[in-house]
Amino acid sequence: MANSCEIRGNADLFGIGVRIGSYLQWLTLIIANVVAPTSVPEISRTIAVFQLAFLCALAWNALANTDQTYDVEAFIVTAFGVGGGLTITSIRNNGCVTRLTIGVTYMLALGFYAFSVWLWSVGLNRLARSPCSWIFLFSKLHMHGHLRYFGLVTSVLATIGSAVMLVRLILGLWYNREHWRPWILNPTSEPNLAHSSMQQHKIVRYAIRAAQLVALATLVTVVELTISWNGVVGVNDLMQTGQLIPFVVGCGVLGNIIWSCIFQTPDSMYQ
Repeated sequence: MANSCEIRGNADLFGIGVRIGSYLQWLTLIIANVVAPTSVPEISRTIAVFQLAFLCALAWNALANTDQTYDVEAFIVTAFGVGGGLTITSIRNNGCVTRLTIGVTYMLALGFYAFSVWLWSVGLNRLARSPCSWIFLFSKLHMHGHLRYFGLVTSVLATIGSAVMLVRLILGLWYNREHWRPWILNPTSEPNLAHSSMQQHKIVRYAIRAAQLVALATLVTVVELTISWNGVVGVNDLMQTGQLIPFVVGCGVLGNIIWSCIFQTPDSMYQ
């Protein structure tokens, strides 16, 4: 029996390889903060490249091909961008990350949150409407129901929050303009200070990582159930070049951290 909700999704945006690759990169970032914090800047830059590609592709498909992009497709890809909040919480208190990396992360988050505002306020009226438009947000909800107002309010608040943090960073750059290069390119704290702080707040640090794992599990659940409930087809074939590449990248990033844990000495600041 055919699924009455069935739609053909855009595998280039959220195919199985793209999804798993992204999940693995965020998982790697969480693990790295515990076992190899000095590798966090490199991992966060890799994720930033993926997020920038997501944002550009999302904007192009939603704005230039409005009648060919379904509402649930825009929501799914936006969820990936909002999942970038995992990146923000992972790098915000990592003393090895530069302010430039933090600034780029805030700009990408701001872009996704701004698109989310457009999606909930205007986009749902312009994008192609899928037959069902179900999404998971701790229960099965309809995108065009009361959830729309909740999504709009939270998106506006998130956009304002990201903008405020970005402005603070820009003001900091202005105040330190005489020494702007080291201020923006050097790590945000000295290793010995980071070590002292991390030891003092060890329980809080691990609580944050546990919360991030819960957030990642929630993100996976939201995306996968939304795809399943709306009968999205054409996005679960891993044996395509466009899916194998991000999948292998995600496995490689995670494998690198596992290799470091097994065969190399853990970062001294976390010993």
